[in-house]
Amino acid sequence: MIDCDNCGKRYDATVKKTPYRYEVTLVDYQNVEVFSSELTELSDSHATSSCQNNVRATDDPLFEFLSSYNHMTEVLHTYGIGGSGLLKSSAPEINKLALSGLISAMEAYLANTLMALVAEEIGATENLLLKEEKLSSQKITLFEAWNESLTIERRVQNYLRDQIYHRLGKVEQLYEIAFNIQVFPSVELKERLHRAVALRHDIVHRNGRNLQGKEQEFSSNAVLAMMRDIHDFVMHVNNQLFKALIDAQRDE
Repeated sequence: MIDCDNCGKRYDATVKKTPYRYEVTLVDYQNVEVFSSELTELSDSHATSSCQNNVRATDDPLFEFLSSYNHMTEVLHTYGIGGSGLLKSSAPEINKLALSGLISAMEAYLANTLMALVAEEIGATENLLLKEEKLSSQKITLFEAWNESLTIERRVQNYLRDQIYHRLGKVEQLYEIAFNIQVFPSVELKERLHRAVALRHDIVHRNGRNLQGKEQEFSSNAVLAMMRDIHDFVMHVNNQLFKALIDAQRDE
């Protein structure tokens, strides 16, 4: 069943999952398609209340990121600096771990989403082959082309898999080439994200100290602000992709 936010009515629907969204078709209105980029739970309307069949999209990059965001936020509120939980002496380290963990979740979202979409959208693959400098300059022999029917697709996927997704400049370039979207909603957020990634680098390699050996701020308020920026960035990317793919479908 699908609940309409506008009229409040419930409609029988079928749901098809793709790597980047759910396509919802109303049973009684076959010509009306409803697209959702944020659907995270489906329930079987025929299941009993005591045995409800809930299907969570654990293989969905956005769902996995949002799950990490919720868990890391909860950990920070409970065990971070100023939190109500035990382990108060470990709170500064927990703050660092929460920030590092969410940036890792952001990287996973960016990598898995890009690879899944490029694998499905032939236009994105063509854009990368034409415009991405390293991909466009690669050459293969006639034997390689004959011997491997998926040589090109495999090379593109391997190239994307080898990227480092906390290098946000490269991420920005790849998404813009493949889908003609801007991944950053503002210059200010872009600068703050670069700062957050730099801090994560200091956490991993210098236990949070900068190059000069000076301790840096990882208060709960500061970390929460960076985590919100990461969340807003991921949601912006997801929404921009959703719009770009819908526009591409309309142009077909």
